[in-house]
This record gives sequence, structure tokens and C-alpha cells, in this order.
Amino acid sequence: MTNLSDYQLRFPSLAFDLDTTLPRVRCGDNGAVELFLQGAHLSQFETRSGREILFMGDAAQFQAGKAIRGGVPICFPWFGPKKDDPQSAMHGFARTMEWEIVEADDKSLTLALSSDAQTQSIWPHPFRLVYRVEFEGETLRLSMEIKNTGTSAFKFELALHTYYRVADVSKIQIEGLEGKTYLDKTQDYARKVQKGAVSIGGETDRVYLNAGGPITLHDDGNEVRISNLRGWRSTIVWNPWQEKARTMPDLGEDDWKHFVCIESGVVVENAVELAAGGNYQLAIEIEAQATI
Repeated sequence: MTNLSDYQLRFPSLAFDLDTTLPRVRCGDNGAVELFLQGAHLSQFETRSGREILFMGDAAQFQAGKAIRGGVPICFPWFGPKKDDPQSAMHGFARTMEWEIVEADDKSLTLALSSDAQTQSIWPHPFRLVYRVEFEGETLRLSMEIKNTGTSAFKFELALHTYYRVADVSKIQIEGLEGKTYLDKTQDYARKVQKGAVSIGGETDRVYLNAGGPITLHDDGNEVRISNLRGWRSTIVWNPWQEKARTMPDLGEDDWKHFVCIESGVVVENAVELAAGGNYQLAIEIEAQATI
């Protein structure tokens, strides 16, 4: 684990919370961006106009080695259960490992995670992930580069599991997925085609294939536009709804009403085969827009 006092000397533009269970860093004016080093987990983005884009509930748990619910978890190198070992951690190990800060200024933060003995005991492939968070005004850009540092190809899945804060999930609309094929995980991965805008009226867990945006989230007079800068091929839309949310100890009683996950990635049929020495880049832009 990196000594936080060393980080403070190297990156004077950052503020570190030393009294939290997990190391946390704040960046930008008034701490516009907040991120935990475990999982490079982005937990806050407050726009210049004061709007909080990401959802983090009061019941979120912050424990070493345990995934954090809310914000932007990073799912890598697999999405969902590991196909050859369903007992392995859901969504891979990247979201529960400590990342290192490699660059920072008052408008950006770059972190990295490299394979080691621990990761190779779980997933036997050498790699390096480089994650860059950039923000200005009403806009957040998230960029991930995956490098195969080994001598043989590997296949991976990646998703930015973004929780967007909404006033009432039952009243939102998501545009940009019309006509796209999706796998409905609530119905044993039944293959369907989206008709019209997406609305949420019950438990929703869908993987839209070959669907890389742009997507617009309409929420009570506010909009969030999610744009594909590069490499985004799959979109996952998720909300547990009331009954399933009750089984989740890190969600408050009514939290399910106030978020929707619109995840950007390369998963399932869009998983990427990466040659030895190769790299893959995925980048999205999230822009808050008010319509009233």
C-alpha cells in the first residue's frame, strides 16, 4: 500500500482524507471529484453548477477488499460471474484492488493497476490498466487503456458500472438504444430488440449489444448525455427495483428509486481479444444538461 504522505508530496493539487476507512482523494475546486484508491472508485462528480451526477447511498459500505456500491465501479477482467469459476468475485478484481496514482492536476487524475502474483493466481494474464478521470464545468471524461504486457493473447470484459442519480427512476427515459438487440438477464438472457426509449418499471438488467451511444438520460427536467469517444460497444442498463434491493445491505430502503446504472463497456458478445503487446482504449464523455 502506498504511503499517503508520499502522495501528498508528489501531488499537491490533491487532498487526501486520512481518517476514512479506505484511502480517499479529492480533486478540483471544492473537491468536485472524489475517488477511493481501492478500485479507482469514482464516488463523486459535482458539476460547476452544483449538480451531483453520481449516486452514492448512505448505506454504502467501505471495507478493504469489498466492492463499493454507487459511483463508478470498474468491472475487469470479467463482467458478472466468472464463466469458468462462478465462485469467483462478481465483476472481476479491479474494483477491489488498490490502484496507484501516476499523474494529477487540478482538472484530472490518472491511476494505474498492474498484474501481480495475486491477480495472476486468479486470472493468469499480465496486464496494465491506466484510468484517466478528467473534469471541467458540466463535463466528465473517463478513459481506460488496457495493455497486454504478456506474450500471448487474452480475452477480457470491461465495464464502467456508472450509477446515475435520478429523482424517480420510474419516470426517467433513456434514449439512444432504440432498435438495439439486448440480452434480458431477468429472463435467462432472452434476446430481445428495444422498441422506443427505455423506461424502468420493474427489475431491469439488460446488456445491449453493439450499442455504444450516444445515450441521453432524461430525468425530471435534467439531462445527462453520454457520448462514445472510443471503444464503447456494449451498454448495460440496471436497476434492482424494490424487492431485490431489500436483499442488498449496502442499499438503503428507498435508494433503488434514485439511481439507474447505464454502464459503458465491452462485455459478453462484445468482449475483446487482445494480442500480446496490444492495447485497447475505451473512453466516454458525460455531460450534464438542464432542460428547464
